[in-house]
This record gives sequence, structure tokens and C-alpha cells, in this order.
Amino acid sequence: MRSQDYPEGAYGDPAMEMVIVKLASPPLAADAHIDGVSLPAYQAIADHLVQRE
Repeated sequence: MRSQDYPEGAYGDPAMEMVIVKLASPPLAADAHIDGVSLPAYQAIADHLVQRE
């Protein structure tokens, strides 16, 4: 889920039964410019949790 008006988003990984919710209030309203950082970070969290099992 992405909002173009607010810098919030949700990432769901059904296989991991995991949801990450990002709430923020940076200077720029839309943060599509950092999706290249956020999305790999969410995947790294999922990968780390898989390794812990």
C-alpha cells in the first residue's frame, strides 16, 4: 500500500506472515524517492527472520 500524499506505507509478506508498517513525517510529503531503500530493507528484515527460525 502506498500513499502519494503521506509518507506512510505497508509491506506484507504472506509467506512470512509478516506486515511492516512505516509511519513518518519527513519534509517531503511523498517518499517514492526512497522506495529503492525502503523495499530492500523490508526484504532484509524478512530474510533475517527466516534465518532465525
